[in-house]
Amino acid sequence: MMPMTNGLHDLREEILEAVWMQDEGGPEAQTALCDRFEAAQVRTEFARLTAEGLLRGEDRAHALTAGGRQRARHVVRANRLAARLLADVLELPPALIAGQACRLEHAIGPLLADTICTLLGHPPAAPDGRPIPPGDCCGAAHRVLAPAVVPLLELKLGATGRVTFIRPRVKESLEQLADLGLLPGAQVRLRQQRPSVVLDIGETTLALDKDVARDIYVKPA
Repeated sequence: MMPMTNGLHDLREEILEAVWMQDEGGPEAQTALCDRFEAAQVRTEFARLTAEGLLRGEDRAHALTAGGRQRARHVVRANRLAARLLADVLELPPALIAGQACRLEHAIGPLLADTICTLLGHPPAAPDGRPIPPGDCCGAAHRVLAPAVVPLLELKLGATGRVTFIRPRVKESLEQLADLGLLPGAQVRLRQQRPSVVLDIGETTLALDKDVARDIYVKPA
């Protein structure tokens, strides 16, 4: 994430988020934050969060407690939903998404996060592929709002949409789809669902296995 100007509240959230991302295999949290914030302030807030029971450990071996993980989970969810909103609905240039999502995450509460999630069709991943922690809304039996992003297979025959993200179960599937020109941003038209899924991409017609097609999400035209 990027440094914020709204004071210690944002820094504390950035710390919890950084430790979460460290657990995902990202850079060591304190080192990463000291590259962007005043080092003494970062160390002070790490100590305070530890004293408050949101972190445990010392020096550069911090980990989230149960309470800290709950707080961090919300910040991470807000950030990645904001990134999806900026990418899929507002169609912001990719180079601007990370910075703007970081600014928005601190203003998104749980209710707004669930509203955005429902609007987007409960996306499983951010534009960069990192998983979005699911919310209570994701287990609902129905959608309150018509989602802006839907699985490809929910399109009606003949309908068109723009590919927003692909969640392949195996890396090879993503590489194969890329070779076929089926990438985020591609405009597709669903021609057939049985026995195989048939799509038009520009002047090209593709036949896909349904197991591959169900990993593709689109923004309906």
